[in-house]
Amino acid sequence: MARPKKTSSEIASIEAAGHAVHRLLLAQIELEKYTGRLDLARAEATAKYEKEINAEKERIADLTLQLQNFYMANHEQLEPKGSKSLKLAHGTIGRRLGNPALKPLNRSWTWAAIAIKVRSIYSLRFFHPPAEPALDKEKVRTELNPDQLKTCGMFVDQDENFFVETDRSSLGEISR
Repeated sequence: MARPKKTSSEIASIEAAGHAVHRLLLAQIELEKYTGRLDLARAEATAKYEKEINAEKERIADLTLQLQNFYMANHEQLEPKGSKSLKLAHGTIGRRLGNPALKPLNRSWTWAAIAIKVRSIYSLRFFHPPAEPALDKEKVRTELNPDQLKTCGMFVDQDENFFVETDRSSLGEISR
Protein backbone atom coordinates (compact mmCIF):
# COMPACT_ATOMS: atom_id res chain seq x y z
CA MET A 1 0.00 0.00 0.00
CA ALA A 2 1.27 3.45 -0.86
CA ARG A 3 2.21 5.88 1.84
CA PRO A 4 -0.70 8.26 2.54
CA LYS A 5 -0.28 11.95 1.76
CA LYS A 6 0.02 14.46 4.59
CA THR A 7 -3.39 15.45 5.89
CA SER A 8 -4.71 18.85 6.88
CA SER A 9 -5.51 17.56 10.38
CA GLU A 10 -5.31 14.41 12.47
CA ILE A 11 -8.15 12.22 13.76
CA ALA A 12 -7.52 11.45 17.42
CA SER A 13 -10.69 9.70 18.63
CA ILE A 14 -13.57 7.42 17.69
CA GLU A 15 -15.94 10.40 17.78
CA ALA A 16 -13.66 12.36 15.43
CA ALA A 17 -13.51 9.33 13.10
CA GLY A 18 -17.33 9.18 13.08
CA HIS A 19 -17.52 12.89 12.21
CA ALA A 20 -14.90 12.42 9.48
CA VAL A 21 -16.91 9.58 7.91
CA HIS A 22 -19.99 11.86 8.01
CA ARG A 23 -18.07 14.69 6.29
CA LEU A 24 -16.75 12.16 3.76
CA LEU A 25 -20.31 11.02 3.00
CA LEU A 26 -21.45 14.63 2.50
CA ALA A 27 -18.45 15.36 0.25
CA GLN A 28 -19.23 12.29 -1.87
CA ILE A 29 -22.86 13.43 -2.24
CA GLU A 30 -21.71 16.92 -3.26
CA LEU A 31 -19.31 15.43 -5.79
CA GLU A 32 -22.14 13.34 -7.26
CA LYS A 33 -24.35 16.47 -7.51
CA TYR A 34 -21.65 18.41 -9.39
CA THR A 35 -20.88 15.43 -11.61
CA GLY A 36 -24.60 15.10 -12.39
CA ARG A 37 -24.82 18.80 -13.25
CA LEU A 38 -21.78 18.48 -15.50
CA ASP A 39 -23.26 15.44 -17.25
CA LEU A 40 -26.54 17.33 -17.76
CA ALA A 41 -24.69 20.36 -19.17
CA ARG A 42 -22.77 18.09 -21.56
CA ALA A 43 -25.99 16.42 -22.69
CA GLU A 44 -27.60 19.83 -23.29
CA ALA A 45 -24.56 21.05 -25.26
CA THR A 46 -24.56 17.86 -27.31
CA ALA A 47 -28.27 18.23 -28.07
CA LYS A 48 -27.80 21.91 -28.92
CA TYR A 49 -24.99 21.35 -31.45
CA GLU A 50 -25.56 17.75 -32.57
CA LYS A 51 -27.57 18.64 -35.70
CA GLU A 52 -24.96 21.12 -36.95
CA ILE A 53 -22.04 18.81 -36.10
CA ASN A 54 -23.64 15.90 -37.96
CA ALA A 55 -24.40 18.13 -40.96
CA GLU A 56 -20.74 19.27 -41.13
CA LYS A 57 -19.49 15.69 -40.78
CA GLU A 58 -21.74 14.69 -43.70
CA ARG A 59 -20.50 17.63 -45.77
CA ILE A 60 -16.86 16.72 -45.02
CA ALA A 61 -17.47 13.07 -45.96
CA ASP A 62 -19.24 14.07 -49.19
CA LEU A 63 -16.52 16.55 -50.24
CA THR A 64 -13.79 14.02 -49.41
CA LEU A 65 -15.53 11.39 -51.54
CA GLN A 66 -15.93 13.87 -54.41
CA LEU A 67 -12.22 14.74 -54.22
CA GLN A 68 -11.27 11.05 -54.08
CA ASN A 69 -13.42 10.20 -57.11
CA PHE A 70 -11.94 13.13 -59.07
CA TYR A 71 -8.35 12.32 -58.12
CA MET A 72 -8.55 8.59 -58.73
CA ALA A 73 -10.27 9.10 -62.11
CA ASN A 74 -7.62 11.62 -63.21
CA HIS A 75 -4.47 10.66 -61.33
CA GLU A 76 -2.48 9.98 -64.54
CA GLN A 77 -2.91 13.62 -65.63
CA LEU A 78 -2.51 14.98 -62.09
CA GLU A 79 0.78 13.12 -61.49
CA PRO A 80 2.93 14.01 -64.50
CA LYS A 81 6.27 13.69 -62.67
CA GLY A 82 5.40 10.57 -60.68
CA SER A 83 4.35 12.46 -57.57
CA LYS A 84 1.39 10.82 -55.90
CA SER A 85 -0.10 14.08 -54.65
CA LEU A 86 -1.30 17.42 -55.89
CA LYS A 87 -0.75 20.68 -53.99
CA LEU A 88 -3.75 23.00 -54.22
CA ALA A 89 -4.32 26.49 -52.82
CA HIS A 90 -5.87 25.25 -49.57
CA GLY A 91 -4.30 21.85 -49.13
CA THR A 92 -3.01 18.67 -50.73
CA ILE A 93 -4.81 15.66 -52.18
CA GLY A 94 -3.23 12.41 -53.26
CA ARG A 95 -2.61 8.78 -52.53
CA ARG A 96 -0.17 7.05 -50.25
CA LEU A 97 0.72 3.50 -49.45
CA GLY A 98 -0.80 2.01 -46.33
CA ASN A 99 1.10 -0.29 -44.00
CA PRO A 100 2.10 -3.66 -45.47
CA ALA A 101 -0.16 -6.44 -44.21
CA LEU A 102 -0.16 -10.21 -44.49
CA LYS A 103 -3.19 -11.69 -46.23
CA PRO A 104 -4.22 -15.24 -47.10
CA LEU A 105 -3.38 -16.22 -50.70
CA ASN A 106 -6.94 -17.20 -51.51
CA ARG A 107 -10.18 -18.37 -49.88
CA SER A 108 -8.89 -21.88 -49.32
CA TRP A 109 -6.35 -20.54 -46.81
CA THR A 110 -7.71 -19.58 -43.38
CA TRP A 111 -5.58 -18.15 -40.58
CA ALA A 112 -5.96 -21.43 -38.69
CA ALA A 113 -4.66 -23.39 -41.71
CA ILE A 114 -1.84 -20.88 -42.18
CA ALA A 115 -0.84 -21.25 -38.50
CA ILE A 116 -0.72 -25.05 -38.87
CA LYS A 117 1.41 -24.78 -42.01
CA VAL A 118 3.81 -22.23 -40.48
CA ARG A 119 4.15 -24.38 -37.35
CA SER A 120 4.86 -27.51 -39.44
CA ILE A 121 7.67 -25.75 -41.33
CA TYR A 122 9.13 -23.35 -38.74
CA SER A 123 8.08 -24.92 -35.41
CA LEU A 124 7.35 -22.15 -32.85
CA ARG A 125 9.70 -19.56 -34.41
CA PHE A 126 6.83 -17.30 -35.49
CA PHE A 127 4.56 -17.78 -32.49
CA HIS A 128 4.41 -15.57 -29.44
CA PRO A 129 3.04 -17.04 -26.24
CA PRO A 130 -0.10 -15.64 -24.77
CA ALA A 131 -2.33 -18.41 -23.31
CA GLU A 132 -2.51 -20.12 -26.73
CA PRO A 133 0.51 -19.34 -28.93
CA ALA A 134 -0.60 -16.99 -31.70
CA LEU A 135 1.04 -16.35 -35.05
CA ASP A 136 3.28 -13.28 -34.93
CA LYS A 137 2.25 -11.82 -38.30
CA GLU A 138 4.71 -8.92 -38.13
CA LYS A 139 7.64 -11.27 -37.58
CA VAL A 140 6.42 -13.56 -40.39
CA ARG A 141 6.02 -10.59 -42.75
CA THR A 142 9.52 -9.24 -42.08
CA GLU A 143 11.46 -12.53 -41.99
CA LEU A 144 9.95 -14.66 -44.76
CA ASN A 145 10.44 -14.00 -48.46
CA PRO A 146 7.52 -14.05 -50.94
CA ASP A 147 8.11 -17.70 -51.91
CA GLN A 148 8.18 -18.81 -48.28
CA LEU A 149 5.02 -16.83 -47.62
CA LYS A 150 3.31 -18.43 -50.63
CA THR A 151 4.27 -21.90 -49.37
CA CYS A 152 2.45 -21.07 -46.14
CA GLY A 153 -0.58 -19.61 -47.95
CA MET A 154 0.12 -15.90 -47.52
CA PHE A 155 1.28 -12.80 -49.36
CA VAL A 156 2.06 -9.22 -48.39
CA ASP A 157 -0.38 -6.62 -49.61
CA GLN A 158 0.02 -2.87 -49.35
CA ASP A 159 -3.09 -0.87 -50.18
CA GLU A 160 -3.00 2.62 -51.56
CA ASN A 161 -5.20 5.10 -49.70
CA PHE A 162 -6.54 8.48 -50.77
CA PHE A 163 -5.82 11.44 -48.49
CA VAL A 164 -6.79 15.09 -48.14
CA GLU A 165 -4.70 17.42 -45.99
CA THR A 166 -6.10 20.90 -45.58
CA ASP A 167 -3.78 23.86 -44.97
CA ARG A 168 -5.24 26.26 -42.42
CA SER A 169 -2.36 28.72 -42.87
CA SER A 170 -3.72 29.48 -46.36
CA LEU A 171 -6.67 31.30 -44.72
CA GLY A 172 -4.53 33.78 -42.78
CA GLU A 173 -5.91 35.14 -39.51
CA ILE A 174 -9.49 34.16 -38.86
CA SER A 175 -11.37 36.22 -36.31
CA ARG A 176 -13.65 34.29 -34.01
